[in-house]
Amino acid sequence: MITGIKTYSIDRYCEKLLINPTDLNPVFKPLYNQGLYKPKPDRNPGESKEDFKQRMRKEASIKIGNFTLILDAKFRSKQYRRSYKLLCRINGAVISFGHLSWNHKIQEKDINLLCLDIANYLFYQDEINIEAIRTDLLETFKLEHNNYQHFDICLDTNYDIIRNFERRYKNRKKYYFKSCNRIDKSTLKILGYERDRLIGEQFLFKSPSYKEVFRFYNKTLELASNNSKSYLYDYFVRNGLNINKPIYRIEISMSWKSDKRPFVDLDNTNFTYNYRLKRILNEYIRMYLDFRIINHNQNKSRYKRDSFV
Repeated sequence: MITGIKTYSIDRYCEKLLINPTDLNPVFKPLYNQGLYKPKPDRNPGESKEDFKQRMRKEASIKIGNFTLILDAKFRSKQYRRSYKLLCRINGAVISFGHLSWNHKIQEKDINLLCLDIANYLFYQDEINIEAIRTDLLETFKLEHNNYQHFDICLDTNYDIIRNFERRYKNRKKYYFKSCNRIDKSTLKILGYERDRLIGEQFLFKSPSYKEVFRFYNKTLELASNNSKSYLYDYFVRNGLNINKPIYRIEISMSWKSDKRPFVDLDNTNFTYNYRLKRILNEYIRMYLDFRIINHNQNKSRYKRDSFV
């Protein structure tokens, strides 16, 4: 059983949106069409690099309502050709809300499909109402929710999930490990049920059918090599975790196929609701980290569960 303080959060939110050409916001329409038919801006003959940048700031950007879109060539979307940095004005201050992308690289895809990536750091700020900003965005640009592209739910704790998993996993005389899919990580060298070859700081499970990834790892080690997420330390302290000790993270990366699971009921109107996140992630933990205590019963399904949550 995972003991001590546990805090649940969203770590990645990537949403598919649909736009209706007949109901397109007239201010947004020119920029949308430009991004649809001219995926990569080119410099004019004789145009200097600085002049090109200045022209792009005017032609490839737009202000509408509380939002500003600025072409971001550095943002690499795997599926879309055109991505814009999304800025939002709140109470006189401007924040980076994420990215809005469109023009799918597979031309057969719906040309009216857009993608919203909400900035990671926002999910660790208590004072920002992400749901209200997103609702304002959809109303301003005349967009509708279509589905989720990616959705990550995390649990952070000082409980050493790696050591306790290894203890159970190695003890084959006491524990039967009942889980879906195989553990397959190059640093771990674990395939199937070879329980005597455990090394590393991360365990990873994949579900090809649902395009999901479930993993748990030492978050402190990851942050030590990534200065871009230093805001997480403040988040840990606010939620009572001890940053002087290792912090471990359990994480499920879901896709649009995850909605087919009976316990996944994501609602795009209140997706940050902590109780819902907790319930969904706990179901994944029970499913993937399913250890049973071996007894005399021949029917393995009747083994008593040794639950992590």
